[in-house]
Amino acid sequence: MHYSDLVQRTASLPMGRHILYDLSDGKVEIRNLGVRHPEISPLPEFRLYLHLDGREMAPRHGDFFSDYLLKVETRPELRLPLTEGCEQVCNGLGPTGLITAKRLPRRFAEAGESTSSMQTSMYQTGGLPTELLLCGLQGLIRVFELNRWVENPPEAFRQAFLGLEKGQPFVEVIGRLKPQIRPAKYYFDRTERPA
Repeated sequence: MHYSDLVQRTASLPMGRHILYDLSDGKVEIRNLGVRHPEISPLPEFRLYLHLDGREMAPRHGDFFSDYLLKVETRPELRLPLTEGCEQVCNGLGPTGLITAKRLPRRFAEAGESTSSMQTSMYQTGGLPTELLLCGLQGLIRVFELNRWVENPPEAFRQAFLGLEKGQPFVEVIGRLKPQIRPAKYYFDRTERPA
């Protein structure tokens, strides 16, 4: 599904769970948590959840970039196709078609004898399955847009991937995507960020 289709599909989400992608490796879901506290912000809050191997995760933006770096470290020969795939997801293309177009593997590593000494399964398998990473990235961009955390989230994420490709420090790259104070949130002196 292209990003424009996702925007139309998620234009008005009632409270509760909304599954965006039901994949063979897991699910990508957006939840509308409603208004958390009326004095903090009158806008509903949205969160991204990934379901993988019977576990539920609520990843932050830094988790996607560290997963990208783990994949690049695991399979350096696929750095360019993976970067282009992530960049094209940020540009609005559908993530599921990119895997075959870029010839990306389903997983960047397999758990087995060669990876049995690694302490966590994330390192044994090279992070998330590729399809879940790309579909989750598209969902995260939409969550950033719904929550109004940054201006123009697709472009901000694209610039972050380009920064990582150019070798900029990880902390600096994810720092630019740090969520801003939500619109209409009151500060201690009762000033607020305009909506």
